[in-house]
Amino acid sequence: MVLYLLSDPVLTWGSAIYIAYLDYSRLLFPQYAGLYDLLERATGRFIKERERRDVSDATRMALGVALSLTLFGKYALIGLAVSIPGDALASVIGKTLGGSKIVNDKSLLGFMAFVIWSGLVGIVFGQPADLLLIGAAVGIVEMFSTRWENLTLGVWGSFLSMLLLG
Repeated sequence: MVLYLLSDPVLTWGSAIYIAYLDYSRLLFPQYAGLYDLLERATGRFIKERERRDVSDATRMALGVALSLTLFGKYALIGLAVSIPGDALASVIGKTLGGSKIVNDKSLLGFMAFVIWSGLVGIVFGQPADLLLIGAAVGIVEMFSTRWENLTLGVWGSFLSMLLLG
């Protein structure tokens, strides 16, 4: 499916804009906010407290994926394969195992998980050393991240993939 998105910018941006539209509708029309409450009762809590008053991380990620695919083409596949699961893994490892905090409440174990994930992706793509370097760089960006990190991490990963592998 990602390969199809890569080849069709209308579908790529259409999907991102549709996700953003749904998210903004939730913020602009309070009657739609109840749908999130109903969904959370069925599935468990999935939206962060700050996202209840602001754009969700899912919208930021959708825009970041569309931007990465548009700007970096095939290199976005590698950059997104590193950054999206790497960020999620770093968060889970950092929150569950804790460890030494480096900066901005980010842990050394979370950062290491991000880099290790990048190395595994590198093995799959046949470029483990390059992807370890990309993972370390994107992991550092993630440590100093803002609330827009879900938009920017994929873009950084894709840019560095193009720079090092292109």
